[in-house]
Amino acid sequence: MALGFRLRGPVDVARLSRALSTIVERHTVLRTTFGRVAGAPRQLVHGAAPVDVPVVDVTGAEEARTLGERFGRTLFDLGTDQLLRARLYRIATEDHVLVIASHHIAADGWSLSVLCEELETLYAGGEARVLDVQFADVAEWQRRRLRGPVLEELSSYWKERLDGLRPLELPIDRPRPQTLNYVGHRLDFTLPADLVTALEEVAKRGSATLFMVFLAAFDALLSLWSGTPDVSVGVPVAGRSYRELEHLIGFFANWLVLRTDCGGDPSYLELLARVREGVHDALNHQDLPFEKLVEELAPVRDLSRNPLVQVLFQVVQPTDSGSAAAARLDLDGVRVDPFHLDLVTTRADLELHLIEEDGEDWHGLVVYSADLFDEVTIRRLWDRYLLVLRQIAQDPTVPLSRLDLLTEEERRLVLHEFSRSRTNTPVPLVPERVADHAARTPDALAVVAGGESLTYGELLDRAGRLAAALHEHGVGQETPVGVVAEPSPDTVTAQLAVFLAGGAVVPLDPALSPRRREQIMRDAGAGTLVAAASAAPDGPWTRIDPHARGGDRHAGTTVAPENAAYTGMQRGARWTPLSHGALAAVVDDCLDAYTVTPDDRWALLPAALHEEAGRHLWTALVAGATAVIAPPAAVRTPEDTGAWLAGQGITVAALDPAPADALRYGPHATDTALRLLITSGDRTAAPSTPVAYDVALEYRPGDIGLVCVDGRPVGDLRIHVLDAALEPVPIGTTGQVYVSGPGAAHDHPGRPTGDRGRWNNDGTLTVVPAATAPRAIAARNRIQETVAEVWAEVLGRGSVGIYDDFYALGGDEERAAAISTRLTARLGLSIEPRIVLERRTIAEFTADARVRAGA
Repeated sequence: MALGFRLRGPVDVARLSRALSTIVERHTVLRTTFGRVAGAPRQLVHGAAPVDVPVVDVTGAEEARTLGERFGRTLFDLGTDQLLRARLYRIATEDHVLVIASHHIAADGWSLSVLCEELETLYAGGEARVLDVQFADVAEWQRRRLRGPVLEELSSYWKERLDGLRPLELPIDRPRPQTLNYVGHRLDFTLPADLVTALEEVAKRGSATLFMVFLAAFDALLSLWSGTPDVSVGVPVAGRSYRELEHLIGFFANWLVLRTDCGGDPSYLELLARVREGVHDALNHQDLPFEKLVEELAPVRDLSRNPLVQVLFQVVQPTDSGSAAAARLDLDGVRVDPFHLDLVTTRADLELHLIEEDGEDWHGLVVYSADLFDEVTIRRLWDRYLLVLRQIAQDPTVPLSRLDLLTEEERRLVLHEFSRSRTNTPVPLVPERVADHAARTPDALAVVAGGESLTYGELLDRAGRLAAALHEHGVGQETPVGVVAEPSPDTVTAQLAVFLAGGAVVPLDPALSPRRREQIMRDAGAGTLVAAASAAPDGPWTRIDPHARGGDRHAGTTVAPENAAYTGMQRGARWTPLSHGALAAVVDDCLDAYTVTPDDRWALLPAALHEEAGRHLWTALVAGATAVIAPPAAVRTPEDTGAWLAGQGITVAALDPAPADALRYGPHATDTALRLLITSGDRTAAPSTPVAYDVALEYRPGDIGLVCVDGRPVGDLRIHVLDAALEPVPIGTTGQVYVSGPGAAHDHPGRPTGDRGRWNNDGTLTVVPAATAPRAIAARNRIQETVAEVWAEVLGRGSVGIYDDFYALGGDEERAAAISTRLTARLGLSIEPRIVLERRTIAEFTADARVRAGA
């Protein structure tokens, strides 16, 4: 931690050095080192050494800032270094920047104010006050006090208060790293004085302090932002309850965990009462150090986050003379101004500091983890906090559910920009775009299935002749025609033929029973069926063979965008007719998302021919690529799928989550020509072996069909993320996902999907399924098998899947050490226990380069 000051006037470097040296001599904590004696950790107090203040010439304030920040970041060697250092940067003869640095192990924010106060006195030639105790005396007194009944009473309170506490899961912009990184960014804001004046009246009405008013508003915001009623924040207390400690340098600060129940939709005043009670109780039990609290509660250790609290909150007022923000310096004969140094570190995911300036507006400071949040997210968070404060200032009886968190700009984005496809103009329809490829590249391969293949020219010719036969049997505009979707080129020919004849395809899954297919035909009102004799269900309809030819090749009936391209059933759940315009829009969105080219070979599972209107089939063909239909045998096992993809030279594959995961983590993860894997579900875990292809996620809730590709709406559907009152939620806030538009359902213009999700800053949707089945994929190679065996032994489990979480299975530091020891014996791996703690699944652990190198 470091302080910076701009000094204008004659600076006496010798006096400055003597004053700092005296401070080190007075406070033994600044000349304490930390080492080992006879193998045990020990603090050693040394004699005081002079504090030199080197003078460095610089060209201006910015160079002084750069060098000062570098100096402030310079690490202390806790085994040898004195814990106070200083440097003076000379801009001109009477213009300097002073940087004073100390280590957090020896000083807290209050200590910086003490340091500045003593520096002023000693620089002016005065005598500093006599110190009654030293830091080591206080530490020993605290150790003696915190035992027996006192420790038991404090521990019992906090254990009961924090029982069942779970991490506050804020909507972060990037995946949480496996190890907490303390690098932070800061943003500064203004809190208007007139708003604070109004909030002081709210404090009086609620018999609370201004601090409690600010905290209750922040709790409400965090609850609405994270979607949980259980909110905990860390609040600093000085830890200097005794007069003797007020003028002592040392780390006495403590963090209180203030847990607030925001459930039941209370009014703001009701929430304020809960906060007031919680603050009073916590202050009455503040003597248990945070580190001791963590030890007593023994939460599951997670190296990616701060234990117990993920958010810190502080209010600083001029009367709080013992805070870092209140540190001021006045040197004899020199004008001193604060000099900002960007040395931001964050002790949690997020920190909010509200600081009252003398006679001015309040200052808001937000410190946030650079690993987790984008700057725009934090700016929006501050804007929402101001919105909440203004609303409670106007009406403190407002229920939390009625608080409006949307700024005007956010409302425009979520309602008009994010919610719909980027395709705003009509695009050519699918039949004419496929016909265009047939005219331009007739010899290019269009469809491959088993030993059969069709070029684009052959596909269009066969489809045109079959369309003529359909036309002769009365098929015209929007006539429903059943097509048994077997994994062969005939299915593609039949569907295109129905389009050319003007009809609407009723896709029939060949795996369904004849009775079920008959029922689908009847429900769709289809009187014509395209199928081989062996696949045709009985019924009162005209069956046409896929190879039938009319008298003349059918040139194609003109269809309008509003005409139906598909109608019928999907997995037994009715879906509305899909128009040619909607199909063209979905395909165009997929083309844009997947950047398909004529050089691609697109693998289609058999189900892709009868589910969700064949969007993958038509995306491939509209792009001029080759659609390669997988035989049933290719998807029986992960090994079969990987081998088939490799053998067929597939570049784009659309797979269900299970085979997609098996491919990514299986033996064929790298030996394919894949450039793009399309699937649904999540992709949070890293593959066991680095892969060269991208992964695109599709969101297909229930029976609605495709809604999103990589979080962006497709086709004519619109997506809404709403709260319980069916109001849009802000960007980054979790809510219920709704889908509306022609493709959702005629009788449900706005359908809840059953999923929760949130809008991201870039306009994409992140979905969190309401219920996710655990993935229990078994080990795929010798290393994973051995690691799984060791985990099962140490953790007392019958078996362990490669995606099972180490901590969820009961893992801790001791068990990580045991795993490391056993793996060393069995595999010859020299892996530190922390790798087990960081790589929390077997898939991640065995993907680590250090493990692979040892194997």
